[in-house]
Amino acid sequence: MHLALLSDTHNNAQQMTWAMQSLHQRGPGFVIHCGDIGTASMLDLFRVEPGRYAAGFVFGNDDENQGNCAALRSRALELGVVCFERFGEFEMGGKRFAVLHGDDEQKLAATIATGEYDIVLHGHTHVWRDQQSIAANGKIVRVINPGALDKPRPNEVGTIERTCAIMDVEQGKLLKIYL
Repeated sequence: MHLALLSDTHNNAQQMTWAMQSLHQRGPGFVIHCGDIGTASMLDLFRVEPGRYAAGFVFGNDDENQGNCAALRSRALELGVVCFERFGEFEMGGKRFAVLHGDDEQKLAATIATGEYDIVLHGHTHVWRDQQSIAANGKIVRVINPGALDKPRPNEVGTIERTCAIMDVEQGKLLKIYL
């Protein structure tokens, strides 16, 4: 089972279209957006195909600040896209996932620290992340940020990359996709 990951599109329809084309070719079972989508019309670009794959998202701080949440919620309902609001959890391939935007750093840290999740997905920083953290109970938690489709920021070596990702959940392999 493949999980497609994207974040921080900020209403950039061109980048979202390119990302979805690239991800679609890799046969995802579920597409998750880690927040700051933009307007409700961006959800149309998910191209949800019942029986083939599903999609879901969380709100980001810009979605809230721009007043887009009600329209995103309504359009998601029309399209059959899961709106997790500000925090979501789901299971896939025997793994337990949490997804949030990550602008609330305390909430992100607390989610990781609980050890309730195998994988914590977030966005907000506009920088790729694939790290392991140790939860308070000693469990190793994988923390992933697929980067940003719009307004990417320099990573630790100063490189600016527009990225998304596809994950083979059973094998734990994460493929970084450059756009």
